[in-house]
Amino acid sequence: MNGGTLIKAFFKELKEPETVPVDMGKLAHLQKSGMSFELSAFDAGALRVSTISMKAMLGLMSMESVIVTSREKDVPLFNLDLVRAASKRTFLAEFYDTMLEEPGSAVLEDAAKVRALYEALPEYVRGERWYDSMLLPCSLGKSAKKDLLSEEKMTEIASSYSALYMRWLESSPACSPEDKKEKTLAYVSRLLSEGGASTDQFRKLFGAEVTEKIFMTLFGLE
Repeated sequence: MNGGTLIKAFFKELKEPETVPVDMGKLAHLQKSGMSFELSAFDAGALRVSTISMKAMLGLMSMESVIVTSREKDVPLFNLDLVRAASKRTFLAEFYDTMLEEPGSAVLEDAAKVRALYEALPEYVRGERWYDSMLLPCSLGKSAKKDLLSEEKMTEIASSYSALYMRWLESSPACSPEDKKEKTLAYVSRLLSEGGASTDQFRKLFGAEVTEKIFMTLFGLE
């Protein structure tokens, strides 16, 4: 699988042997105000795996994201984000609670151990958002100069969290696809109505209608 640091790391850990590309149409390549976006989505078994790659300022700034939702297993929504701006790196590995039942203690202990591996790296401090209450404690946010958050270190973290997600997926019970979709839709609907970092950026650049189409596809809700 071609792509950046996060995309390669996730697809290396992905257990599904086959991925089927989703036709993004005109949404696959977007440009506005000096920013260029490459969007893709794949169905991998019961997962929707979507990626975003963005470049701006003649390549001096870039971002990549991986978004993973499950239709048939009761796991959280998984999100990886990486922003490069000059010599600074910001790395996020986030689990959002779109679950129908409380997660088991074993998987939470496993997740806490993975997060503890990177405790020494500087924390990413961000403003409050409405979805903070949905962010599971095992999520990670780090921001540092590239000597601390090197490409090798970020690949390691992305691989660790991607492998954790796969273990979580394998150990989780099956659930109603309709109920799971409803939970994911509730989260995405609030992103579209109340905003989020990426949501606000897409809406400002491309408008509310295009942003809704993008998010419904990326989160497997179309």
